[in-house]
Amino acid sequence: MRAHAVLLAASVLVGGGFVWLLKAGALPVVPPSTAWGSVRPWTAVAFTLLFLGIHVLRCTRWTLLIPEPYRLKLSLTLSIGLIGYGAQVLMPFRLGEAARPALIHSHTRLPLGTAAGVVGAERVVDGLLLSLLLVISLLSSTRLSPLPDHIGELPIPAAIIPTLAWSGVAVFGLLSLVMAALYFYQAPVRRMLELVLSRISPRLARWAERTTGSVVGGFAFLRELNTAPAFALLTVLYWAGSVAAFWLLLWGAGVPSPSWVQAGVVLGVLGLGLAVPNAPGYFGTFQISGYSALVLFYPLSVVMSAGAAFLFLLYVIQMVLTLIAAGLALLWLSRMTRLSRLSGMSLSSRSVHAPARSPEAK
Repeated sequence: MRAHAVLLAASVLVGGGFVWLLKAGALPVVPPSTAWGSVRPWTAVAFTLLFLGIHVLRCTRWTLLIPEPYRLKLSLTLSIGLIGYGAQVLMPFRLGEAARPALIHSHTRLPLGTAAGVVGAERVVDGLLLSLLLVISLLSSTRLSPLPDHIGELPIPAAIIPTLAWSGVAVFGLLSLVMAALYFYQAPVRRMLELVLSRISPRLARWAERTTGSVVGGFAFLRELNTAPAFALLTVLYWAGSVAAFWLLLWGAGVPSPSWVQAGVVLGVLGLGLAVPNAPGYFGTFQISGYSALVLFYPLSVVMSAGAAFLFLLYVIQMVLTLIAAGLALLWLSRMTRLSRLSGMSLSSRSVHAPARSPEAK
């Protein structure tokens, strides 16, 4: 607690700020009692099962981005993924993103920079697809006209959402191009980086050159034609399943006549809203992002009743399942690590055979 006092204090301040913002905007975290009358309980159960399947898919597909000699067993891949997403929920400012690279590095000989590159590449691809999904859904949907000039009592115009959607496409599209350029032209980029920084500090230049090479090694999937299509297929299934799950819960919460494109908009706005640094548990950012999407299609009376019930169920189910799964995975991984140390065997089916040279050194 003492070692992380500043971080914890910042988290409390951010969380408190969001509580104040939600109250100032009259945006309920817990829906009014009258909202529960329209909820279909079985849809919450069905959404829970759907989300669990989607979450497992999300926690396993990223292993396809890891260079072939370093890939983990499915059980270890799933455990690291579950723990990583649980860390993102618990830790503020998206610091939990460091969990997966650290765990991959600790169970294989994959360099830490390359492991970070793998996770970063997954985030860029997901961000681009999510932004495109949001833009396509917005263009295909019928929104309120005129759009409200406030969200609850907050003086934030709903018209800002399409602008943010196009901004997401621009940002993640640019990051995708940078990622591809760094990988396919890594040799000249590394030489140029070392040449420029050597004027400041030769030691810094060598470190930056090595680190860049290590991180770029995590983008090797761009050239692996045997795994890229499989990753693309699983990614499409993941996002399509997410849209279906959101649509089901919207309908089950009593939101009138939700469409698939409306579910895509809600998913896209929530996803982009949670991509920025935020409070533990995404609290505040989650609720405000969700309300911002709902006011595009429904009057405030619906948003504050059925919409509030939808967001409450969505938040609670996702957070609880993510944390429970992470806790179980952490217990399993700790137990298997102890057993592997006692037996002298590695948890990874491939790590003992991994080449000594890092991927970028080939």
